[in-house]
Amino acid sequence: MSRHSILAVALVLVGAAVAGCVSQTPADVKQASASLPDLTKPVFAATKLLDTVRAGGEPVIAITPKGTILVGAHPGWTHTRYPPSPNLVEPATGQSYMWRSTDNGTTFAPVGLPGANGVGPRGIGQGVSDPDFAIDKNGRIYFTDLEGLASASVSWSDDDGQTWLMGNDVAASFGGGPIDRNWLAAQGTDVYFEGNYFQNGEQILKSTDGGITWSVVGQPPCEQQFVVPQPKTILVGCPTGMAVSTDDGAHFEPRLVPGAKAESRGMSLPALDAAGNVYVTWAAADGIYVAGTRDLGKTWSHPINLAKAGGLTGTNVWPWVVAGDAGRVAVLWYGTNATGGPANATGDWFVYEATVLDAMNDTAQVSATQVTPKPIFQGHICQNGTTCQADPSPAGDRRLGDFFEAAVDAQGYVHVVYAVALGDSISHPGYSKQTGGIPLKAPSSANG
Repeated sequence: MSRHSILAVALVLVGAAVAGCVSQTPADVKQASASLPDLTKPVFAATKLLDTVRAGGEPVIAITPKGTILVGAHPGWTHTRYPPSPNLVEPATGQSYMWRSTDNGTTFAPVGLPGANGVGPRGIGQGVSDPDFAIDKNGRIYFTDLEGLASASVSWSDDDGQTWLMGNDVAASFGGGPIDRNWLAAQGTDVYFEGNYFQNGEQILKSTDGGITWSVVGQPPCEQQFVVPQPKTILVGCPTGMAVSTDDGAHFEPRLVPGAKAESRGMSLPALDAAGNVYVTWAAADGIYVAGTRDLGKTWSHPINLAKAGGLTGTNVWPWVVAGDAGRVAVLWYGTNATGGPANATGDWFVYEATVLDAMNDTAQVSATQVTPKPIFQGHICQNGTTCQADPSPAGDRRLGDFFEAAVDAQGYVHVVYAVALGDSISHPGYSKQTGGIPLKAPSSANG
């Protein structure tokens, strides 16, 4: 089955064991004779380039309670090829890039500095890379930005992302100095910050005053994106599971999927559905996996190989998981027909998505699709961080960054942002939204 056309994947019944009865080797997927009706297959709009000038590596996305879509992206200074693009200097303003859409993704406008082209303004001097969003129960939107590994800022917006207050420009210094890969999460009106501190390791900070002052609450054993689903409960993504704290970060316990092995770097957060089930995803040598838990990782459902369910072979990396109503999950990832792993594969890369229904039951229905009909990238993916810049060969290409993200709207449709790295020495932000097929919310739930 070719990756060069949108996949119409048959209904598959996944032999998933009851939660807590995980075998060491994931079961094979058995394909049923019946096909999914055409109208139920996930359908995505064609790629929209949010910007043909500004860089778009490691894009992040948030959908506000009013339905506004916010996208942030790395300005590309450590994600460039040679010779460097003039776009690295102009229109750069010393900040990560941000875009805003109020028409469900039809159009996006950049959110920039006072007097800059676009909507806004944003505060001055908020950082140069690694953005992330979080939204609290009152609709306040938080945004973090890394300040050249020295520290990280946290700013916020109380008007649905139109304008931003500067906040604490050195928020991460409360955690102990130089830092990399910062994340945000919110619970109630509290905001949490996670970062990899060079001296003190991975740490989580908490602010109860809107991001002005911070205190260190804990040190998780993993460094992926995190969520705070209820007061004092913190879930941090691990390569094949999650680290769980039920005392507001004072103690963490790794709870991993038995027998699972990740073959490439992952950044995805644990995703919660409306029933409180938690899902994690990872990339293995033979595909993309997802597993769920009803009890915060004490037991896990049988892992489902989504790439195999979709008939996809080759190399698959960087899955991101989102969830909706009970048992409804979607995973998105980059994939290519080429084999050998991300550092050696030389083929065309596309964005793929798989929707799972009844994910926590004994059998699960899976439908996979190719989101991007055209390639987003060609060749090797370097996963050696900023050291990739020292390698001018094709093996040092880091224009895609290390991850990409997706979000779910009020109707249960998936929105995904990704890097498009073709024809320029930097990537640019791409966006697709689900326009039909299986939603992650049941019709009655999506309609209120």
